[in-house]
Amino acid sequence: MSTHKKITLKSLDGKAFKVDEVVALESQTIEHMIGDDCVKNKIPLPNVTSKILSKVINLLTVSSTSKPFAN
Repeated sequence: MSTHKKITLKSLDGKAFKVDEVVALESQTIEHMIGDDCVKNKIPLPNVTSKILSKVINLLTVSSTSKPFAN
């Protein structure tokens, strides 16, 4: 069970996706919205459909859990 703070991302078609904040912060756009206090925990994404947002969240999840390669 995750203890991370949750962020809700809301798509153009009204579907809400709850994700860990650490995952959401992988997106610079979302990071700026949170950092600028534009939103607290619900982030509207009026230009992104739920189909695309789902794929973006999958990519952000992989990115947040991947470890950089050591040289």
